[in-house]
Amino acid sequence: MVFLIEAEPKPFVPGVLSKIAEEIGQIKGVKDVKIISLTIEGFIADNISHILRMMDERCIIIWKQGYGGLITDIRKRFGTGGEAFLYYVGFESCVEYGKSHIAIGLKLGIVDSIKIFRAISAGLFNSVDFGRMEVKKISANPPEATIRIYDSFECELGVGTGKTYSHLTHGMHAGGLNSALQQENEG
Repeated sequence: MVFLIEAEPKPFVPGVLSKIAEEIGQIKGVKDVKIISLTIEGFIADNISHILRMMDERCIIIWKQGYGGLITDIRKRFGTGGEAFLYYVGFESCVEYGKSHIAIGLKLGIVDSIKIFRAISAGLFNSVDFGRMEVKKISANPPEATIRIYDSFECELGVGTGKTYSHLTHGMHAGGLNSALQQENEG
């Protein structure tokens, strides 16, 4: 799907965007082209596509104000209990992500779960902008990993606070690694 935004230069030249849409529609592999119209001058929102999907699953986009409020408020209201809660939420969600990443790998003919973690899990973590994951070392026997995260969405919330803001992210990696290394040791 290709989206074009109706924000043509002034003065408006009728039909230019429609012609571009038609040309793009002729490109091999393009299934559909839609033109998103402005609803108010100076503001545009996608009012055509619904529901946002990734790998046939619904996904959502949350702005920093939303996830920032959620993460910092849990920490503020529940202290270290809230930090533990964030860790376990990250862990459990990424155990499930890890299982789906293994299933994707198997569909692609990849049975090495460490390779799946390096390529698929890390790739998806990076592509949805949780941060930039670099897998430095990973092994199944003994089960261990060294991972570096740069530009973490969670850690940026703690800048200037003097506190560690990575409980959710740490849990995410532990859960994803748990799935990968458990699969590797069972396989």
